[in-house]
Amino acid sequence: MQRSQRNYNYNKIFTEKIMSNEKYKHLKPATLKDLQMELLNLLKIFDKVCRNNNVEYWLDYGTLLGAVRHKGFIPWDDDIDISVPAIDYHRLISALNSESQTNEDIFLYYHHNTSKNFFEKLASTKMMVRGENHKMFACFIDIFPVRIINKVDKKNDINLANTVEYFTNGGVRSGEKIDKKYRKNTLQNALMEKQKFTQYFHSYLSNCNYRPSKDIATTEVIIFNEETNDYFPYTDIFPLRKVTFEGVNSFMPNNFENYLSIIYENYMTPPPKSKQTPKHANKFYFCNSNQFALETTAASLTEQNQDFYRYSTRKFFRNLVINIGMYKKIKKWLY
Repeated sequence: MQRSQRNYNYNKIFTEKIMSNEKYKHLKPATLKDLQMELLNLLKIFDKVCRNNNVEYWLDYGTLLGAVRHKGFIPWDDDIDISVPAIDYHRLISALNSESQTNEDIFLYYHHNTSKNFFEKLASTKMMVRGENHKMFACFIDIFPVRIINKVDKKNDINLANTVEYFTNGGVRSGEKIDKKYRKNTLQNALMEKQKFTQYFHSYLSNCNYRPSKDIATTEVIIFNEETNDYFPYTDIFPLRKVTFEGVNSFMPNNFENYLSIIYENYMTPPPKSKQTPKHANKFYFCNSNQFALETTAASLTEQNQDFYRYSTRKFFRNLVINIGMYKKIKKWLY
């Protein structure tokens, strides 16, 4: 049996199991379109909070690409990506937390959980999704803090981005390395190191707001993209442009053409059909219980917080069997 067929059968069995299990009585099957409509409701709330608190934001990554190329969602996209200046990040999170106290249908992923992360997510309790790893969690908007700097220190900036990548996914970009001091032999020590670095990362953000002034030429102010390790001139982002995203008045970078070209190259050309699939989830569910959404997401986050250690361990043994010439034999045996 082909691997794709096995995955299809497993997904079908898993869905049937969920629908017949009393534990999942709060769920009802939904579609990707249903998910996108709930994400749009989240965007409206996010936009309102930003405007009320004078926080600038812009659509980013796949959401920006969708706004330009599709005039809305990329048809297969399953989240919303938003960036804000790092200096406003913690103030915004505090405002969103206050909003969640009066609106029980929304919550922040990490604000009240023991599991902390580098980037916060604004989530809805009305829609749950299940990913390839079978974890279930509430649908969300990614909120990225963007550093505005006046000095290029590529080695330090890339090291910072790689460390974030390591503590998130257990590895770094191809050809890059991670400082050995962050690698630990036990899960407990690894989690302690992650906590220390997370605290340092967020304290560092507050010092990254070099806006142009009469004494600073605009061309000297630079924006560093943590996701792509690219630098952008301040004028590529500011002043922000207005854009309508699925009927919601929002914002995008000033020179969005150059911005998207650097990140995606030929950004107006869609990828091949084989890659037109949701990134985070393959199953979607309506949810009628706020408590279920909060508890299930919290459980997934606790497990996810440890994933970087497990993934890095797996990569170590994978590289080991490759080096001793056993990888192809094992892969053939499995598949």
